[in-house]
Amino acid sequence: MSDDFFYKLCLEAITTFLPISLLEQFLYANEAVAKLGTAKLKALISSNGYTYDSWKILVGNNVSATTKLVNLQHGGGYGIHLFDTSENYEISVADTFISWGWKDNSNRRIIPIASPKLTIIKKHLTKNNEILIIANDYPNYLYRMFSYPIGRSLISYRLSLEIFIESLGEELISNSFLRLYPIDYSNDRNQSIKEKFPQLKTDPGSLSFDDQLAGCKLTVSDTNQTTFLQSLKINKPTIVFWDKRSHEVRDEAKKYLAELYEAGILHDTPESAAEMVRKNFNTIDVWWQLSKTQNARKLFVSKFANHSDNLIHDWKLFLKQFTINV
Repeated sequence: MSDDFFYKLCLEAITTFLPISLLEQFLYANEAVAKLGTAKLKALISSNGYTYDSWKILVGNNVSATTKLVNLQHGGGYGIHLFDTSENYEISVADTFISWGWKDNSNRRIIPIASPKLTIIKKHLTKNNEILIIANDYPNYLYRMFSYPIGRSLISYRLSLEIFIESLGEELISNSFLRLYPIDYSNDRNQSIKEKFPQLKTDPGSLSFDDQLAGCKLTVSDTNQTTFLQSLKINKPTIVFWDKRSHEVRDEAKKYLAELYEAGILHDTPESAAEMVRKNFNTIDVWWQLSKTQNARKLFVSKFANHSDNLIHDWKLFLKQFTINV
C-alpha cells in the first residue's frame, strides 16, 4: 500500500489541507466551544453549521440521548437532484432533517416545514419593466458530488447563458438586467458577456437580490438552485432553463417538474426559454395568471418551496413536540 502513488498523494494532501482547528489548534478550539455552556440544551439546530469546524466540535461534544441534532435545508436542489452527497450527509447525521416541503417515505427523519428563508421574502409591486436574468456558475473542478454541470457540460452550461441572451433579440436585451455570479470561476466570463452585449445592464451581485426580484417584471434562472424557488414563491413571472443531461433529477420530482414544463415555465434549452420570453413578454402577466400556469406553480411550490403565513406558530408547534420527545 505504501508504494501506491494515490496513497502517497493523499498523505501529502492531508498535511496541507487538514484544518489546523482539527489538529494543531484542536485543544484551543475545543476549549473555546466548551465555554458556550451547552449542558442543558435539548437540540442543536442549523442550516449550514456543518461547514464550520466550531459547529462540528460543538455537535460532536454535545449530541447525545438528551441533546438532538436538527439540520435544516438551506437552499435549492434538495429533493430534486438525482444525487447529492451533501444532502445525504446532512440527513444521515441528523436526528431530524427539516425540508422545504418534500418528503421521503423511506426516511421518517425528514420533516417538511415552511421555509423561513422563503417565507420572509415579500412580493412588492413591480417597479420597472425589466427582465432580471440570474446567472450562476460553478468551480472548474469537482468540489461537490451532486447533479450539476461538470467538465465539458460546465462549458456548455456557461455558453447556454450567452445563447439565451443573444436569442432574446436587441430590444429585449436592452430591457434586461443580468445579475452576474459574484465569483467568476472562468476568470473572464463576466467581462466577456459585458463586451459581447454592451447594451445589457449588469451587476456583480452587489445589489439586494430581494429588491431586484421584487422590482422586475420577469425573472430568468439558468440552473436548479435557490433563485427560481424564491421567484416562484412570491408569484413573480418566472422562466427557467437547464440541460437535463447535466441537471439530472430524481424520479419523485419528475411529475412536479413536468407540470412546469407543460406550463412553459421550465425549458430544456436556452433557445426555447428565449422564444417563450419573446412571445409573451408584452403580455407576461396574462400568461402567468392562466390557471394552467398558476396550478403548476402552486403544486411545485407546495413541494419544494413551502412557506407559511403562520411561520412562528408552525415552528413553535414543531419545537414543542420535538422537545417533548427528547
